[in-house]
Amino acid sequence: MVTPERAYARSLRWYPRAWRAEHGAALLGTMLDAAEAEGRDRPSAAERRSAAMHGLGMRLNERFAQRSAAAAVVIAVIGLFAFMSSFAGISQFVLALVPWFSALAVIALLRSNTPLPGPVAVAGVALTTLTFALGLTTLLAWSMGFDAADEGTAGTWFTRALLAWLGATWVIGTATIALLANGMLSATRMPAPARVGAALLGGAIAMPPLALMCITPLLQPILSVGLLALTLRSGTRPPTSTAPGWHRQRAAADAAPPASRRMARTLSWLACALALAGVTYALTGSTWVAGGPDGTQAMRVGIAVMLAAGAILLVGVAVGVRAGAPGPWRRSVPLALIAAGVACASVGTVLGSAGAPMSHPTSVAGAIAIPLGTAALLICGSRGTRAQRWIIGVAVGVALAPMMTFLLPAIAFTVPLVAAGYALVGTRRARPVPGRATLAAA
Repeated sequence: MVTPERAYARSLRWYPRAWRAEHGAALLGTMLDAAEAEGRDRPSAAERRSAAMHGLGMRLNERFAQRSAAAAVVIAVIGLFAFMSSFAGISQFVLALVPWFSALAVIALLRSNTPLPGPVAVAGVALTTLTFALGLTTLLAWSMGFDAADEGTAGTWFTRALLAWLGATWVIGTATIALLANGMLSATRMPAPARVGAALLGGAIAMPPLALMCITPLLQPILSVGLLALTLRSGTRPPTSTAPGWHRQRAAADAAPPASRRMARTLSWLACALALAGVTYALTGSTWVAGGPDGTQAMRVGIAVMLAAGAILLVGVAVGVRAGAPGPWRRSVPLALIAAGVACASVGTVLGSAGAPMSHPTSVAGAIAIPLGTAALLICGSRGTRAQRWIIGVAVGVALAPMMTFLLPAIAFTVPLVAAGYALVGTRRARPVPGRATLAAA
């Protein structure tokens, strides 16, 4: 016969073993007291569901992020080798796992370093998995339909439903991004309707460029290596107070003078508005005036505007760097170098030729300045040993350098979301937020 204590102890197995060893007895006692007061001897369905969601959420920690990012790097290398050999067809399915593992690592990092609730992170993992399954289905339908058109045969119902598969992928992907963004914005003073609307708008805008980055084989190894470097730096954070990681980061941001925060917030919102204007013009500018620029020219101008907005955003981030910290140049100077590189890329996009807008000398200068600034930012960080910082910084800089001309147009479309997120979260004083709901199962 299963005793009430044993029945409730089973529901705690969702939590990590180390957490159960430290807090399990207290939580179990609380749950048993609540059950006795209600005349129950078994956990209710709500208690079991809450324990599962919060327990799994606690397992999405920095160690999980490191393992997922390492798996993405290994699979990316294998897939890239297959892509460059005679197994190009198989490589598409192998490389499809890279962005999935990378997304899991990103969600785990957000869970560990932001106010993202554990249940929301678990739901984000489930929706992410569904998004990538639908994306793989879309790629398969497109490939089969392309082969059928090549052979002059009629496609099957599966290939004819390509637009449906594509639409489902976009909708679920947008919902996933919106869910995570709304969870991270939950610690702000933003009203719930505005928060949800901003999260949905950001998800709809961010989904296309993120999908483009996920299906580009040559980008995946670089992005996975950069993500692994980020997780390793996150894991080398020295122990401080018992406050969650995001509280430590927000405490550092709160140390900045109010004037600096206001200036950073103003620049961030200016960048967001300018980037949204760039997105709108890039997609619809060719229809504004009869006989005006064609779609390619409108896209170039729109990307240039978005990159200029990105430079403004980076200036705002540099302004928001904590004043009075030892050696503030360690972050502000590299950020200024990256901002200058993005500004050069913006100018070069307009001045470059129509066939290769990123080949202008100004764009090339930007493509050099951005990896240098990124490497300097990683090297001058405060986490990890000096050798670790140099190895990671140089590796990321070298990996980014040959791909910047391809990465910048895709990254430009993410500027509105990043700018809005930084304005809402990165430049505000943190509200007192209760600790993570590890006792919610009770």
